[in-house]
Amino acid sequence: SSQLSGTTAQKVVRTDGERDLTTAAPHFDRQEWRQGWPVVAASLAGITLCSAHGYTIGVMIGPLEQAFGWSRASITGGLLIISLLAIVAAPLAGRLADTFGPRRVALAGVPLFCLAFGMLALANGNIWGWWGLWFLLGLGNMLILPTIWTSAINSRFDANRGKALAFALSGTGLAAFILPPVAT
Repeated sequence: SSQLSGTTAQKVVRTDGERDLTTAAPHFDRQEWRQGWPVVAASLAGITLCSAHGYTIGVMIGPLEQAFGWSRASITGGLLIISLLAIVAAPLAGRLADTFGPRRVALAGVPLFCLAFGMLALANGNIWGWWGLWFLLGLGNMLILPTIWTSAINSRFDANRGKALAFALSGTGLAAFILPPVAT
């Protein structure tokens, strides 16, 4: 046991060798961070990227309305497409991460998402083409969902898992702060 702020905290080890996280003392494992920080950094970047479409569509609405005469509902229908796709594809992406590992899934998803996101600029006035691009974007998005990135962190971190997840998941806030001004 160790002294923390005048109270005694104990590290409880179960008989199977795993730490019991419900009663474990706060712990910071420097070696775990030294080895795992690249995974946290990649996860932060990946989760920021995963949010890009949601935080930049607002910038696209006005120009698309003017250029093609589409309604706001038609333009933002792409978000609905991704949400509906997630009902079926997100569990499949989780299965892929369990089968092939999150690194391989993300290595396929990042270029697909970036390609599809860039292809939104090819919209030509055909609303069905716009929605098709969003479907493709959704497929890429399923491969870079936070579940992919957090599974990588969960496999690398034990003592610092909560901190590592918190840093990575702050990518959505980072996206909300950085992407709208960058997109304008």
